[in-house]
Amino acid sequence: MLKLIRKKSIFYNPGETDLTAHVDYSRHIQIAKKKDVSYYGPLAQNYFLEGMGIHERYERLKENASDKQKEILYRQFHRLMDNDKMGNLFKSIYFSNNKLTVPVSMI
Repeated sequence: MLKLIRKKSIFYNPGETDLTAHVDYSRHIQIAKKKDVSYYGPLAQNYFLEGMGIHERYERLKENASDKQKEILYRQFHRLMDNDKMGNLFKSIYFSNNKLTVPVSMI
């Protein structure tokens, strides 16, 4: 369950605010196939972040963190990764005909 989510303008706090959308992945995949564009996914957020090195980043951040900061990092990490939180709620998909640009976590 997500709490304290409030709708804001897309221009609110640029670069510091996450944008979330309900995406019709099947429609995007259908268009990609029609245009002969390769696609990868959709992939659950936790699998995508795992492939992008979130575990290593989490461990690295904890190295110099205070106990209070470690508690915050723990909560943030699990909020992003746990299946009953955001880990399986959000999905990633990647479109490209250049296999060299595909994030390793998408392959």
